[in-house]
Amino acid sequence: MISKRLLIRIALPAILMILTQTVLAQKVITGRVVDSKDASPIAGASVQPKGGSGGTTTGTDGTFRLTVDDNVSTLVVSYIGYGTQ
Repeated sequence: MISKRLLIRIALPAILMILTQTVLAQKVITGRVVDSKDASPIAGASVQPKGGSGGTTTGTDGTFRLTVDDNVSTLVVSYIGYGTQ
């Protein structure tokens, strides 16, 4: 019984600390993809972290919301008929 209590007192805080660090090591990026000529929104454009995994597509108003690792500093935006940025 004592070992079970000791395990809970040690393991639970350790697990919570690891989960907290994982959550804190991420950031949420929001933005809007528009045409450079007339600023009209681009719906369905692909937005993903450069060299990373995951990604999202823009909504009908060109907006997106993406959670990435804290070390990501560049996003890649692509859409059919447009150059990749």
